[in-house]
Amino acid sequence: MSDHNKLNIYINSKNRRTDETPSNFNVIIPDGLLKVNSDEDFELNVISFFCHNNFYHCNNNTHKF
Repeated sequence: MSDHNKLNIYINSKNRRTDETPSNFNVIIPDGLLKVNSDEDFELNVISFFCHNNFYHCNNNTHKF
């Protein structure tokens, strides 16, 4: 790939296989989609990352909903 070629890949856990979990899944890039010659570098940038987490205040004093 030259310096001017860019490929955007959008990854979403909702597209995972049925035997994978949202927090542990594989991303398989088809053969031929990325091609790097031996004299070239490959650079991967994560532009954004969304991680949803729920937190509930539970302790010995407030343990009922």
